[in-house]
Amino acid sequence: MKRLSIILAALLCVVLAAVKVSAGTGDANEIEKVREFYRQYAVAFSISDNETSFAKCDSVMNIYCSAEMCKDTKKDRISGIAYDFATDNIGIDTLALQTLNVKYDNGAYTVTYKYNDMNDKRQKFIRDVKLKVGMKDDKIESVKAIE
Repeated sequence: MKRLSIILAALLCVVLAAVKVSAGTGDANEIEKVREFYRQYAVAFSISDNETSFAKCDSVMNIYCSAEMCKDTKKDRISGIAYDFATDNIGIDTLALQTLNVKYDNGAYTVTYKYNDMNDKRQKFIRDVKLKVGMKDDKIESVKAIE
């Protein structure tokens, strides 16, 4: 019985360690990977020709994001929704390149930047964007806006 308890405890430690690694390690290389993704994505997203912009965004996502995230993005763009998974549909522009910050906290990355936005009355304002980015197998798996 004692041996079984030890084996189960060891197995639990292995599972918890695997979950921690798949959620993101927080090491400098992974932080830089998330930062570089948003840098390249901001440039691609800012292209004025939608067809070219979507193609470049898809290309950047294929490098940095999970297959599931890429599949969802393409499916929505083809159907005409054009939902932007990488920013939780907020958007990103060249201002973000100047203000982009990535931090690791508790198994996920917090990406912050400023974005030139417009309200329903077409009045311009600067939005402070804060995203929670989840990693799995060294790829971006999820993005959720934090209010």
